[in-house]
Amino acid sequence: MLKIEKIETNDSFKQAEEFLLPFERENCSLMSKIIGREENLYMVHDYQPLVRKDIPVGVFSFSRGNAIICYLKKSNLRIKRAIMRFFKDKEIFSINGDNPSVRLFEDFLSDKLKDKKKDIRDMYLMEYGGFQEIDETEISECSLDDVDLLMDLQIGFSIEEQNPVYRKSKVMSAAERMAIERVLRKFSIYSIRGENQILSKAQLNAISRNWIQIGGVYTRPEFRNKGMAKSLVQYIGNHALKENKKAVLFVRKENFPAVAAYESAGFRICGEHRCVYVYDEESVEL
Repeated sequence: MLKIEKIETNDSFKQAEEFLLPFERENCSLMSKIIGREENLYMVHDYQPLVRKDIPVGVFSFSRGNAIICYLKKSNLRIKRAIMRFFKDKEIFSINGDNPSVRLFEDFLSDKLKDKKKDIRDMYLMEYGGFQEIDETEISECSLDDVDLLMDLQIGFSIEEQNPVYRKSKVMSAAERMAIERVLRKFSIYSIRGENQILSKAQLNAISRNWIQIGGVYTRPEFRNKGMAKSLVQYIGNHALKENKKAVLFVRKENFPAVAAYESAGFRICGEHRCVYVYDEESVEL
């Protein structure tokens, strides 16, 4: 008997963490949610008659914003039917995770999403290879006092890199401010500054047992190609190593300059990630 159960007890959180541990690098964000005992996490169990017990085969989060982050270790008809039942009456905004897991979710939910439009982001997962000597003197950690200085970089990042295509340049300033404050309270944002402004930023998006995930990398257009983003991701990668962790980040496959820049910073491609935004035709911004 296959079942999907909410992760909400100490034992279930521990089970989820141990299940995901071998796949932690590819699922740093999901593991971070499990370690943080966040809400809206679910485990997929498949009964194995040979051992006479339920075996974990997948884990996913489904946030209030209707965003799925998923990992599935295997696929069969029972799993497909269980996923279909779970999401039958639920709206979906996005599906995010390692490439094979997202493609399985897309297949499982194909009937539900057949009349929807999709904005698909195929990305490389890149891992920091080792300690790099850099000049750290210009790099500083941001605080809540820097929110105003970070706002235009955050908005620029959302427009250029994050927003689904149907939203184009639509940005909600209050939501962007909340996003910055959330990262500053929970993780960290690092920056390189100029006179009365921040020129470049990079942040921690997730921290798990052995890995940290870098994200939100953005440099003001007029200050690009000066190595600022490179220094920031190397700085974060170096500090992760000092804490006996490793660093990863995502980059769009078609963003060849960014891939080359991260490779020159000491990152190497180690996997593939996929994000699918789901929307209706009437949602498209005119």
